[in-house]
Amino acid sequence: MKTLLTALLLAASSVCHAQNAITVGTASTPNCYPFGCFGDSEGTRYQQVFSAAAFSGPITINNISWYTSNRNGGGKFESASYTVSLSTTNKTVNHLDENNLDNNLGSNHQFFGNYALSGNAQPVLTFSGKAFNYDPAQGNLLLDIRFYGLTALAPRSAYMEGTFRDPLTSRAYTMSQGTMQDNYGLVTTFNLLPVPEPASYAMLMAGLGLLVVARRRQFSAHSRAI
Repeated sequence: MKTLLTALLLAASSVCHAQNAITVGTASTPNCYPFGCFGDSEGTRYQQVFSAAAFSGPITINNISWYTSNRNGGGKFESASYTVSLSTTNKTVNHLDENNLDNNLGSNHQFFGNYALSGNAQPVLTFSGKAFNYDPAQGNLLLDIRFYGLTALAPRSAYMEGTFRDPLTSRAYTMSQGTMQDNYGLVTTFNLLPVPEPASYAMLMAGLGLLVVARRRQFSAHSRAI
């Protein structure tokens, strides 16, 4: 019985085994889009695609983080409300549709959360939201951010750690001059909830079944002894 119980505990630990976070992008150039200077260009929407190659398997995302650069001494966030969504897209890095950003959205497009920013930028900006299940086998990951009440900021805008010509990510955005895409982006960390591993889950269920049978047999033997 003790051996079976030990095996079940090991299986349970493997069921919940998962990476705590995945960071996509290598910091190479600070970037003030979309949280620091987007208002200067009358920006209204920002998208960033992340290659499925950055993820080893299915994940559940519940937090997204970005990192403030030391440029401008940290700087300030533009005052605005941000609506964030996630989806699985068939668009690839450096090939987002710049004519219509809606065409980049996947069929599982899901609201992640609403957020308000203003004031001094903290070292790490984290948005916690509605858990999103992402399977890299189904396509690339798309981050979609819409802006409301955006106020252009004076100098000392917040710059975040950014990427340039990174093969795993790129961006597209809408501003007063139109919609465009380029090979910049933000270094982004996806904080994860554990995703059960099917094989380990099946092992755990089978083990629980054996434990129930063993307990019943033990109880039956005890009853006969009485």
